[in-house]
Amino acid sequence: MTNYKILLPPSEGKLSGGNEQYFEIKNNHSFAILEKNRVLLLQNLLDFISHANDSDLEKLFSVKNNFEQITAFFQDFDNKLTLPAINRYSGVMFNAIDYPSLNEEQKNNANQSILFIDALFGLLQPQDLIPNYKLSISAKFADFKIDNYWKKNLKEILEEELQGKIILDILPQAHRKAIAISNKNCYLINFFEIKNGKAKNAGHISKKLKGEFIRYILSFDEINLEILYNFSHSQGYKYSEDLSSDNEVIFLKS
Repeated sequence: MTNYKILLPPSEGKLSGGNEQYFEIKNNHSFAILEKNRVLLLQNLLDFISHANDSDLEKLFSVKNNFEQITAFFQDFDNKLTLPAINRYSGVMFNAIDYPSLNEEQKNNANQSILFIDALFGLLQPQDLIPNYKLSISAKFADFKIDNYWKKNLKEILEEELQGKIILDILPQAHRKAIAISNKNCYLINFFEIKNGKAKNAGHISKKLKGEFIRYILSFDEINLEILYNFSHSQGYKYSEDLSSDNEVIFLKS
């Protein structure tokens, strides 16, 4: 059992395909207690979509076309094919984690420690089976503001799940708005570079760096601050004592 939890966002892009249909497995999710909240959100989303015009859909999904393809993700949802979340999510950070290439101990640590803060499902673990879909945690429609909705419904579950753990928060700011964590052992993980004489967020490359940091952490059953500080990257990112604080660990490119 790991002594840490890693909070991650889902990827915006997701792989297609799958195996079992969602209705066959949804009650076997690690957080099946949230199923009623997921159903309510989906029902309200489908109702909104059925009455929405193009302008409404553009605001909801942050796109200017492909509405038919996007809204089709939510139609007949129970019969959609599913994949484990860790296989469904794609993109730079997940490519850097490279879950399929982890050894069995690292995979076991990933399955125990990683928690996804997800717009449609609320909270997921890597092996939870989910369909393909597109929905932002910051989306809002009708009376629903998704980040507020999950902040309220995840509070008690997260408190129990994170109790006694070291928490590595690798979430974008939008996803942090969907949770409330009082645990003093929660550390934000960020990567900085010196730009125009000032230390600033490393930008897009930080996704790859965070993925490699996660891969490093998954080599340990138990971690402490020394293990966090000892992470270094071949491109020159190392722990910065000057920039870091009590609840934020910053790696600076030397």
